[in-house]
Amino acid sequence: MTIAEKEQAFRKRKIEEQEKADKQAKADELSKQKKEARTDAQRRLSAIDSGMRMTRYGDNGERVVLNDAKVAADKERTMKAAANACN
Repeated sequence: MTIAEKEQAFRKRKIEEQEKADKQAKADELSKQKKEARTDAQRRLSAIDSGMRMTRYGDNGERVVLNDAKVAADKERTMKAAANACN
């Protein structure tokens, strides 16, 4: 192998290593985001299941207590979010 061939092989390896590291970093970030989303959804479900009053802020900025139908819809939405975070 000539020096030029060795240099070319070295550069190729470095590029491949960098691509592999970038791919792993993206996978790690995605895994972290999924874990955070799953944890948030589980916390939200725990709050809903605890029976405490659920509130939202209305258009005028005031707190609005959710009725049972809205709480059930919120629970269903949160369960779907948790399921998506687990996949």
